Amino acid sequence: MSIEKARAHLEARGLGDRIMEFDQSCATVELAAEVVGCKPNRIAKTLSFHVGDRVALVLFAGDARVDNRKFKERFHTKARMLGADEAEALIGHAVGGVCPFGVNEGCDIYLDESLKRFAVLYPAAGTSASVARMTINELEQACAPCEWVDVSKLPEYEGEITGRTHLVCLVGNPTGHSLSPAIHNLSFELLGLDSVYVCFDVENSGLKGIIEAFKAMKRWDGLNVTMPCKQAVMEHLDALDDAAELVGAVNVVSKTADGHAIGHNTDGVGFMTSLSESGVQAKGARMVLLGPGGAGSAILVQAALDGVARIDVFARASGVSYEKAQALAERVMAKTNCVIQMHDMARIDGLASCINEADILVNATPVGMGEKCTDTPVPADLLKPGLVVADAIYHPRQTQLIRDAQERGCTTVSGLGMLLAQAAAGEAIWYDVDMPVQEIAARLF
Repeated sequence: MSIEKARAHLEARGLGDRIMEFDQSCATVELAAEVVGCKPNRIAKTLSFHVGDRVALVLFAGDARVDNRKFKERFHTKARMLGADEAEALIGHAVGGVCPFGVNEGCDIYLDESLKRFAVLYPAAGTSASVARMTINELEQACAPCEWVDVSKLPEYEGEITGRTHLVCLVGNPTGHSLSPAIHNLSFELLGLDSVYVCFDVENSGLKGIIEAFKAMKRWDGLNVTMPCKQAVMEHLDALDDAAELVGAVNVVSKTADGHAIGHNTDGVGFMTSLSESGVQAKGARMVLLGPGGAGSAILVQAALDGVARIDVFARASGVSYEKAQALAERVMAKTNCVIQMHDMARIDGLASCINEADILVNATPVGMGEKCTDTPVPADLLKPGLVVADAIYHPRQTQLIRDAQERGCTTVSGLGMLLAQAAAGEAIWYDVDMPVQEIAARLF
């Protein structure tokens, strides 16, 4: 079968798992975009041309057209495409599944410059019901030996919202300050997802109707949930993941194929991913966590699930979060091998002792937030060289705690990494994609 040729070709290059097969037809750009759930321009279409006694297979972005003048300048012949009856014999794949993978001898492969606009693309994979999801670098690797050419012309406009555009939104109150629309809409553009991210101010009383509408409406793919709705939304959902159940809060809602709404908590995942991407080994480590409310409780749960050996949690003994954190710690210890001990934040001697024995210090309090703020939750002289100091605050980028830690020879991790990793975790849940975190950080921050 044609798809087996394509699969063998990709497996030989370590890319065999990129193939996606469907029950619906992907034979045209429009059909493939509808099935995949991306914009048509992210479909990498393969056009075949007679060039002398050989076949030129040129991959174009889905919205690109052949520029006859450019084509003639590059190939020294007019752009004459293969007939439908010639494709399978000359290329090895039939019309509807023509791709550059596992092709016959006598075919030369070219990648058009129109593809370079996108981080992820979807070429056919040998049949009319299959595609391969690839980054631009993977596509170049899979097509090697190949050559880049500029033989296309593009439409004047792109990126418009259509009747097929999907929706993801943030609900809570207030939401107008959120950075999520900027992050996710840029990510959707780079990934070629035909989706838009918007914010809605809602109160807890409106959540029941919102979740009912979400479950009923096609192309509404997911939600983020922020305060004051993170706990209140839970009673309207059909199921919770382990982190959300333990934390007792939801910040991401997804929808199954049969319309069930599932609650997730990615705050902790985002933080732990940020640590990992900064080269920090958390498994088996000893952690000091300042502030177990909100994001702190999610970090507590995920750190325990990820194998942190011991967590010393500091909070004001007179505060509401202390008792809640104690109850949470008992639930987490019952489900993991992590040892969790509560401490009074006012006991500086206890904080000093725990930090001295810790591998990782995490600030999940709001202390240090705000431009030009010089407040810090930890006196600088308690920090030791080699300690990993992480702050959940991302505004400012460098808190006073992070500045002090750098001066004391500590490894530091800012809150921006958590923000982006949490967003990436949400997109992985909704769309099973890898958000281009580094490019987004470079463009927005």
